[in-house]
Amino acid sequence: MRLDEACTNSFARHETFHPRWGWIRKAYVAAEDPSVFNADDATLQLGVGKNMVRAIRFWGHAFRALANQRDDDRPRLGLSVRSRIGAAIFDDEFGWDPFTEDPGTLWLLHWLLLAPSDCALPVWWTAFNEFGAVEFTQQELTDFVTDQVRSVAAWGAGPHPSSVEKDISCLLRTYSPSSGAGRRQPFDDLVDCPLRELGLIRSVDLSERRYRFAVGPKSTLPSEIVLYACADFLARTEATARTVSVSRLATEAGAPGRVFKLSEADLVSLLEEAVGKVDSASLARPAGAVQLAFKVAATEAATAVVQGYYGRNDSGLAPAGGLVLAGPDADLALGEGVAA
Repeated sequence: MRLDEACTNSFARHETFHPRWGWIRKAYVAAEDPSVFNADDATLQLGVGKNMVRAIRFWGHAFRALANQRDDDRPRLGLSVRSRIGAAIFDDEFGWDPFTEDPGTLWLLHWLLLAPSDCALPVWWTAFNEFGAVEFTQQELTDFVTDQVRSVAAWGAGPHPSSVEKDISCLLRTYSPSSGAGRRQPFDDLVDCPLRELGLIRSVDLSERRYRFAVGPKSTLPSEIVLYACADFLARTEATARTVSVSRLATEAGAPGRVFKLSEADLVSLLEEAVGKVDSASLARPAGAVQLAFKVAATEAATAVVQGYYGRNDSGLAPAGGLVLAGPDADLALGEGVAA
């Protein structure tokens, strides 16, 4: 998958703030009033500064907890409304994990952040999906990503170099500690970043800004979340397909293997575990090549898998079987085409 197919032309919109504990839920809760982020008193309503208001709104959309809606009164700004998948996760009444207490939810959010189709972080998507080095310096990653995003013809001259640098800095602070011995850092910056718990990027030498992607098995990654991501990937890239090779799921840009930093063998092992828990998916080995097959549409299979993981047969948002929580439809505004 090409970068411009997977991502929007969007850079450094996080105001240099990495996502923090509670921010995605805060964005979801605030969006009860779709115009809250545009309000003159937004800083008072949310209890944060002006730049942080914009950052919380950005991360709410980037994690797909919010959806855009046109504001006829202020078309340039638009409204932020709750999405289907956002409601399924964060709603107080029927959400699977409103306070992100289950480690699997962090992996799910990581997937939603980088899932192909309208990914709001092309720099991050490129780093996880196109960058081949396992160990790297911050400058090496910045140089590679800059070349990649500026080569997208549809995006013209591309982003300003400083925008790429801000995105890379935010990426590394999100997934890995960012200060070394002898360097002071605000306490909340050290502890208030949930995605560091995934251990996807590790510091090798902070004084040289050298890092390493953690490729291989992940002890906290649930097999059901991996199966959901595989079905969601298929739904977003090949909507009518019901089979996909595990090799593709492991190696293609935008696929779960790249996003979760798993080898093909790791992915096979997790999928073998997951399909043993569900009726809608199976693994086959025609001519020795491992394939993942779904008995129903990929969106339906993914929805059933993730609801089963959280012990919910019906999300509460619509009659059972009436809500799609995978593929592009999961990103839609709650109530859009759905009987809520």
